[in-house]
Amino acid sequence: MSVLIKYCANCGDEFDNYGMIVLKDNEYKKLQENIDFFKNQSYFKQICNKEYGGCIFSCGTNEYINYSSIEDFENDLEVIHVKEADADFLINMLGGKTYFGYIQPIDYFSTDECREDIIEIKPIKIVEVFNFIDTCKKLKIKYNELLTYICENYNVGNDSYVEVNVKNIKDNEDGEISDAAMKLYDYFINETINFYVSW
Repeated sequence: MSVLIKYCANCGDEFDNYGMIVLKDNEYKKLQENIDFFKNQSYFKQICNKEYGGCIFSCGTNEYINYSSIEDFENDLEVIHVKEADADFLINMLGGKTYFGYIQPIDYFSTDECREDIIEIKPIKIVEVFNFIDTCKKLKIKYNELLTYICENYNVGNDSYVEVNVKNIKDNEDGEISDAAMKLYDYFINETINFYVSW
């Protein structure tokens, strides 16, 4: 059995891109394994372009397809299982090629290249502050000192990946907690570090 994948995605709110590709079972399995792999958001965020905030693919002179999650990419696919005879017929109709139209994102996620992009930006340091307030209390430091603590104790530098979880935090009257969170954000953005706050 083979798989026919039909692809349709909007490019920069300007036009739709269409494509199709015939994959052997083992090739489709590789694609599915990579899709499942990138459902771990920490991995997906590492291949995202910092300027555009997502995983981008050029589709014109100034236009891009921008995926903010692997699920967005997956939703642009229609997978049809076909018999080998039908697959051979399609390939013959395409002049011996296995694809037609725009398939760049499929091609990228069907190979090891996407995972190699993660390896290239290592070492990745993940800093998880599961509870902003409790962490400060445990360390016996003020909220605004948390930035210094993270940088000094986790060797945060360029190509680091930092997550600060401030979920379910209620700010005090003088805004001390949100002020500290913003200082963290400003620092990491200025240092071009992969950083996000999970609320």
